[in-house]
Amino acid sequence: MTPYQKLRSFSTSRLCVVIAVFYALVAYGSLQLAFEGTNASPVWPPSGIAFTVVWFLGYRVWPSIWLGAFIANILVFLHNGWTVIPAAPISMLIAVGNSMEALLGVFLLRSFTEETVSLSKIRDIFKFVFAVLVACLSSATIGTSAVYFIHPAVGVSFDMVWFTWWLGDVVGILVIASIFLTYQRKLWRIRSWQSALEAVLVGLILIMVNAGVFMGRFPEYGFYSHVTYLVLPFAIWAAYRFSFPGAIVSILITSIISIVGSVFHLGPFVGQRVPGDLVIVECFIGVISVTVLTLAAALYERQKAEEDIKYNEARFRSLVENSFEVVAMVDTEAKVIYTSPPTKNVLGYDNSELIGHSMFEWMHPEDIPAVLGIFQGLLKTPGAIARATCRMLRKDGSWRWMEGSGCNLLNQPAVAAVVINYRDITERKKYEEAQVYFASIVESSDEAIISKSLDGIITSWNNGAEKLYGYTSEEIIGRSIEILVPEDKKEELASMYQDLEEGKKIELVETIRRRKDGGLIDVLLTISPLRNSAGMLIGVSSIERDITERKKAQLAIEESERRFRTMADTAPVMIWMSGADGLYSFFNKAWMTFTGQAMDAELGNGWRKGIHPEDIPRCTQIYLKAFEARGKFTLDFRFKRADGVYRWVLDTGVPRFSSDGYFGGFIGSCIDITDRKLAEEILRRDKESLEQLVDERSKELIKTQKELKQFSRLADIGTLAATVAHELRNPLGVIHLAAYNLKKEKDELGDNKHLANIEKKVWEGNQIIDNLLSYARIKIPNYDNVRILNILDECAASAQGRFAEKGIVIEKKYGDGLDFIEADPNQIREIFLNILNNACQSFATPNGKVKLMAQREGEQVRVSIEDTGVGIAQEDLDKVFEPFFTRKSKGTGLGLTICNELVNLHQGKIEINSRLGEGTIVSVFLPLYPRNHAETAAQEKS
Repeated sequence: MTPYQKLRSFSTSRLCVVIAVFYALVAYGSLQLAFEGTNASPVWPPSGIAFTVVWFLGYRVWPSIWLGAFIANILVFLHNGWTVIPAAPISMLIAVGNSMEALLGVFLLRSFTEETVSLSKIRDIFKFVFAVLVACLSSATIGTSAVYFIHPAVGVSFDMVWFTWWLGDVVGILVIASIFLTYQRKLWRIRSWQSALEAVLVGLILIMVNAGVFMGRFPEYGFYSHVTYLVLPFAIWAAYRFSFPGAIVSILITSIISIVGSVFHLGPFVGQRVPGDLVIVECFIGVISVTVLTLAAALYERQKAEEDIKYNEARFRSLVENSFEVVAMVDTEAKVIYTSPPTKNVLGYDNSELIGHSMFEWMHPEDIPAVLGIFQGLLKTPGAIARATCRMLRKDGSWRWMEGSGCNLLNQPAVAAVVINYRDITERKKYEEAQVYFASIVESSDEAIISKSLDGIITSWNNGAEKLYGYTSEEIIGRSIEILVPEDKKEELASMYQDLEEGKKIELVETIRRRKDGGLIDVLLTISPLRNSAGMLIGVSSIERDITERKKAQLAIEESERRFRTMADTAPVMIWMSGADGLYSFFNKAWMTFTGQAMDAELGNGWRKGIHPEDIPRCTQIYLKAFEARGKFTLDFRFKRADGVYRWVLDTGVPRFSSDGYFGGFIGSCIDITDRKLAEEILRRDKESLEQLVDERSKELIKTQKELKQFSRLADIGTLAATVAHELRNPLGVIHLAAYNLKKEKDELGDNKHLANIEKKVWEGNQIIDNLLSYARIKIPNYDNVRILNILDECAASAQGRFAEKGIVIEKKYGDGLDFIEADPNQIREIFLNILNNACQSFATPNGKVKLMAQREGEQVRVSIEDTGVGIAQEDLDKVFEPFFTRKSKGTGLGLTICNELVNLHQGKIEINSRLGEGTIVSVFLPLYPRNHAETAAQEKS
């Protein structure tokens, strides 16, 4: 709440008391400068106080002015030795004059100007001065008359007292009231330190100049009055630089210093008596006040006009730059000399891409002739306006429709161009084309499409409506829709209109209408509301279709269905019927007897409650698939009988179609096939049992044949291996012994490479023989508790020498929880030695790495040997376990075969993962505790 609003919120009584006290104090002080015995003071600030209070707080505060004036005047009169009788009535009349002065002045100013006026314009200053001059006549006349007519013994002339009274009141209002009436907060703000410094400087200069003029002693009265003009330039400077604040400050400084100087007999206006001197000072103050206030108002108006021009210019520029329309200027050759920023949004071009080019460069060739003709015609008439539409090429290559208007302003020097406003109307063009297309659809439609106003007057009528009702558009447009509505359907029509107003939809309503020939027809009606851009309902549109023949067909179908129901109820099977929506709509008597349910409970999908829960998904899927395909279906399911027993039924359904191909749903029948199902179940179980028995015997026979072939092959290989081993071991032994003796007898041979090669080849021959014998002599494992990690360490140590020769490093990584397993230690050792030997042979070049890893996985141990050798081709991975298969230049190809056989005997498995050129991982899985040891041992014994 502002201070002014707070004052107005006070009660009138409190306001009056405060104002009266303040007014009385100021008035009492001012009356000390009055002519003796007249109370006519040339210095009268209370008039300005009274005017300001009434202006801001309203006429209601006039009693406070009267009371304050009365108290001040009667106290002065009494102080000067007057008695109460003349002093009281004179003081009352003076108080009346003071109150009337304020009320009249405010009334006149409000009559001349707006109530919220701020003295910011020259005409407001003049109206203010005029109102003050007129209003002060009342106070001066009443006060002077009261003094002279009630107590005439005074020493000053009537006209001198009256003029002094009037002048004091005028100057008091001009000085005091103008402070508040010209106040604008924004004008009193100091915008920079430079302005503050200048304001201080101007104030100091004004004080010094006024002090020099009005505080000096001049030898001759009135001779030096021209020095007062020294104040005027600086007062004008203050008003010019600081508007109303500068004017007000200059008026106050001049008023205070000049009055004080005159009171102390200083300044150019000093005479014999102080009141007389002050009259001249007040005249000077009045002139200065009107002058600087008028100057400030003139400067303020100029400043405000400049600000308005700048604001309007900025607003116009913002309007042009932010408009959806493009403003362009072209010369007489149609070259663009200016285009507004929205060009970028409309055409995609920057201003630099358009300026200096002809606007026809971006125009569609088909539109150029017409637009060129309009442009040339426009150039002939200054001030002429022309409009055109054309297609313009956007920067992205698309053509956009534009609508523009041009104005010839070539004869105006400020413009000197043809100004063109244009906008993109492509979407509007599409809408118009769509409207034309829609209108053609409406006219060509066989259905009646009718538009009506809210009062039911027909506004449009297409060919379909003419065919349906027999009226031409000329006959029916402008007439009421009730001409088509039978008497008993008019209430129905009114109800439809009411529903539309409430926002309800009216779709596919069957009703009756009257044709031109008087005949009644059945129609299917859909009514839609027509709304304007503001969403207000302005009419309705209806689509009406003749369904007379369909209704007749529907009645015929209903009669046929009635006969069908009668026949179905007498049939010995369960018959059902569904509609086009997939819901069951009919069950015959046999069905109802079987289920024991009421018809209402079975309709729709209620009958599905009787299907066995396990059969519902299958039945639903089959039915929906047939429903979508409009095809026949057959399914069987368990269905609950009235006694609660589930019976197998066979359901057969066929689609129903009308004569015109309209799908009407399904009709089907159900028969009880429980007995057949039982017989089929018995046959199925017998068939499955026989097939299973035959399959098991066949598998056993095939397995036995494979084992016999394998045993036969192993026996042949064993015999061959034993013979070859015997025949080869003797010569190999002789060769080895000869090489040993030769090396021993011939010490000078030293580390002969030939002898070393002989020994190596003898060792390789023995390895081949050992592999052959191992494969031939594979036997059932001799289980024992074996520390698997010890076996792995032994195998790694045994192979360490060969690995070291090739620079191969063995890394071990054993998991936790590995201790004893049940296995044949010799066979396990042979498995891992074979795998390590293959890993060593897989390195074609020196240096490499072999990882030996072991970990427990549940109830088995996994041992993995990973090398970085040459790897195995993918096509060979399935053959590595076959006997005698190898891609190496040396060896028998039995190593992995033996490993696989031994792992299988331990009820484990072996896996190989390899990539050619990257390496191989061989994983062996062995159970911690193999099963059926006793059975295995018995098989070995047998």
